[in-house]
Amino acid sequence: MKQIQPLSLARLHVKERSAFAAIILEIVGELQGQNLIPALLVESLRGAISVHSNATLGKSSKLLTEAARQLDRERDDTIRAIKGLIRVARYRHDEARRWAGIRLEEAVRHRGWEMQDESLAAETNSIVQLLNDIKERPELGQAVDLLDGRDLVDHLAALNLRFEENEQLRREYTLAHPVLSSEANASLNHALARVLDFVNAVAGTSPEIDSAIGLINGHSKSFAELLKARETRKKNRQKRQEEQEGSGEAEEPETAGEEE
Repeated sequence: MKQIQPLSLARLHVKERSAFAAIILEIVGELQGQNLIPALLVESLRGAISVHSNATLGKSSKLLTEAARQLDRERDDTIRAIKGLIRVARYRHDEARRWAGIRLEEAVRHRGWEMQDESLAAETNSIVQLLNDIKERPELGQAVDLLDGRDLVDHLAALNLRFEENEQLRREYTLAHPVLSSEANASLNHALARVLDFVNAVAGTSPEIDSAIGLINGHSKSFAELLKARETRKKNRQKRQEEQEGSGEAEEPETAGEEE
């Protein structure tokens, strides 16, 4: 009696596991249409695939995280530029500009001279406080204008606002997608195992079931060959590295595949 050949799901990369699950869903979906497998099992797999995709393959979270990093880098650079104006002002012959630099330096130091090195939340708060100080204290506003720093201050304000808006979107996304990727992987593995166990249990009871097992095995074989090829490449790389370490040469790094 034909049985489903085992496949190590844990060794599949994220996209590979998702692709394999989608193939199985399509095959067992045909069986469900013929009332050869409980709908509950199929729908459970369908739901697990959806959760897995949102938790591990979703682009929105990655894009928001990258946007946060980019905005923070720009904030840091702008803070450094403002501090650069302050440092230059110390050496100005114009006494008014020197005093403007001193006043602005005191304001920045009051909120944190190295605020760009603080945590994201702390930095955001320090920037807001500094901007409020400049806005509410006329002498600080005059100092900024005298040092030709208004464009930098306005740019910092705009960046900080965009950063706060992006953080709000990240919080909302996290609330809407609370499942961790590890939990999603475990859920998908469990749903797949239940479906495949059922199909194995009813093997030989109908031509349709046996045909489905043949299809599943064909795809499983393809993924198994992929795993084998990846393991072979890994062993070959390790062997080359050992040989080159022995000869004192260095191997150029190879681009890694996508891991979970």
